Amino acid sequence: MEPSKFARLMLAMSLTILLPMPLLDAQELSSPRNTSGQEQQAAGADKSNKPSKLDPSAVRKLIADLQSPDFKTREKATQELSKLEEIPDALREAAKSSDAELRRRAQAALDRVTERVEELAFQALAAEFHNIEIDRFVRRMVTEEKFAGDAQWKLIQAIAKAVTKRANDLGGQRFPVPEIDVTSLPLADLAQERVSINGKRVLLQQREPRFTSWVNCVILCTGSTPRTTVASRSILIVDGDFNGATGVDNSIVIVRGNVGRLNGLTRSILIATGNFSGATSCDNSFLQVNNQRIRFTTSRDSTLVKTALKTTGPSTSRVIDTAKGPLQLLTFSKRKTDAELAWGKEDRGIAVAIAPADQKDKFLIRWKNVSKELLEIPWNRFHHDPIRTRDDDLLGHIVLKGSHGKLAPAREYEAPKFRGPALRMNDIVLGPGQVHEEIIDLWEYVERPKEPGRYQLSLDADFAGGRGHEWEAKFWSGRAESNILEIDVGK
Repeated sequence: MEPSKFARLMLAMSLTILLPMPLLDAQELSSPRNTSGQEQQAAGADKSNKPSKLDPSAVRKLIADLQSPDFKTREKATQELSKLEEIPDALREAAKSSDAELRRRAQAALDRVTERVEELAFQALAAEFHNIEIDRFVRRMVTEEKFAGDAQWKLIQAIAKAVTKRANDLGGQRFPVPEIDVTSLPLADLAQERVSINGKRVLLQQREPRFTSWVNCVILCTGSTPRTTVASRSILIVDGDFNGATGVDNSIVIVRGNVGRLNGLTRSILIATGNFSGATSCDNSFLQVNNQRIRFTTSRDSTLVKTALKTTGPSTSRVIDTAKGPLQLLTFSKRKTDAELAWGKEDRGIAVAIAPADQKDKFLIRWKNVSKELLEIPWNRFHHDPIRTRDDDLLGHIVLKGSHGKLAPAREYEAPKFRGPALRMNDIVLGPGQVHEEIIDLWEYVERPKEPGRYQLSLDADFAGGRGHEWEAKFWSGRAESNILEIDVGK
């Protein structure tokens, strides 16, 4: 971001945390307003409400007029004070007066000025969202110790509030996600935390230990999250895949990647650039994801953006068609287009490509439906989940071959001492031309070679036939064979 833009952003954040006004896109903020006809008349009328600056003596005179025996004088003084650009100390003191009429009118003026200042500040902040790549911003928060200051945490809070405001407006209801004063929370020490984390800021990398629950937390994660039991009354922003949970309630989840299966999604907001494997129940929630359709058992009073809903049980949810969902408020780092990728051989309607990601040792895998059918493909990733890592579809199928033709061994994981209940396997439904992509860490799948040199990387996996969960989709089985990528290891 340009220094001037960052300065304006930090100024806007210092002015407000609350977001009481209708959200505008950056384009709407910068576009000239059409003031023809009736709108010109309205614009002329609005000039009388233009914020103004008054010298201290004039402010004191207006405050004195708030106690005038003449009603019109009191009204005019209230209106003039309400137009101020900032709140003078004298007005704050008047709002604490023992005189009831003075206190009421001073507070009314103070409230109007505060609302306008917060509105203008948030408009400036919303305009700047498009200048920040949220996933990389989160990555820096997690990995750079000196980057995550109060200003950066306030931006995280503002992003959550902006997404919530847009979801509330589109959903026609107030989703009860938490309004957390982020900077007041202590930072979790992951070396000391055990089992669950409550009431803290959490900076999480995918190799951190697994926690059973996050409650009243703000969690930033780079890399794929380990599967958790419960995320409750929390803000969660993930630069990677969110591998699912038993339950998510009263939370906001923003994911630059895919979302694994949930047992229950309740009174929450979930937005993701990738696909969502669905849930048993989805109630009183807002979703914007990449799916062409999602299957739930039941879904009540939820709103989905441009994603068809399939349920086996009762549903009172709805789908809306909008190009201005919460996801459109945010900017993420760009990934290669389909045309920029080298693709492997298509098999039964599915083609796969592998390419370097923008992080060391990370690679993009993209699956594409090149057929004219609706296809359901298996997708099981359990990154760093000590119970289920061995069930990962790609384990044993990421191929790294040296120049001598020798294959790097597949990564081996110990069998867990206690295995939890079986999870229903994830799957993704792709319409014609639709893609599903993921970022993998190479060394989660193969052992790092001891000899540096030039290696060939590819994906080669056979998926046996099976029974899908989507009635109208064809369950895909076949050979997923990507292109061959030349990479340097140990240089």
